[in-house]
Amino acid sequence: RSGWFSDPKTLDLIGKLKHAADDTMTRSRKGSAEIAVIIDDKSWAACRPCTGMEVGSEIEWPRVGASQDYYVLSDISNPKLPKHKLYVFMNAYWLTDSEIEAIHKRLKKDHATALWMYAPGYVTDSGLFTQRMKTLTGINLVCVPKALATTMKVYSSQKVAVFRDLSDLTGAKDHAGYVSELGPVFYADDPAAEVVGELELLKKPGFVIKQMDGWRSVFFASSLMSPEALRAVADYA
Repeated sequence: RSGWFSDPKTLDLIGKLKHAADDTMTRSRKGSAEIAVIIDDKSWAACRPCTGMEVGSEIEWPRVGASQDYYVLSDISNPKLPKHKLYVFMNAYWLTDSEIEAIHKRLKKDHATALWMYAPGYVTDSGLFTQRMKTLTGINLVCVPKALATTMKVYSSQKVAVFRDLSDLTGAKDHAGYVSELGPVFYADDPAAEVVGELELLKKPGFVIKQMDGWRSVFFASSLMSPEALRAVADYA
């Protein structure tokens, strides 16, 4: 044959590559990741552009030390979605009733832990509601209607061992360490939730965990979490 690939050695190599490719198609492609990172494209529409909200803790995940699978929110109801121990909801700000129901169903099915970043469930078609956040996360959250730096520190009397040695929770810092402001700001006011960290400016719980019916809920008040804190949540899950 004539053409660019008519060299016998090149054709032999292509044949070997084709054989290897065909062989891989017969093997299991099941992933081994126990962490699912969920991103919702619609929720970005609720954020002001160029605030840094479009780039959150996903830039830190490679430093966690555990593999992750990335999905869009609609995948949560797909029966082919593999089981995971930890579901990280990066920007689950604007959800429908059916999406909330599908999320809870998945979390209960997998007996999983959910990590909610910044403002889970706050946006609806009818307005902004903190009660909606509780419906989604199971945690009572309070809104502070102003922009603040959401840097956090470990709560002095927190009891969960896996979080006890944390020193860096970060919150509202980009990869260069620049401290930005988010607004509004949310904190937890729930006696049934264990406080892991508090917002430094508000002196209010900004990082809490709560046992739910068949799953566990973790709320983090910023859009960016340190690799150390992410790793601790993965260990907790």
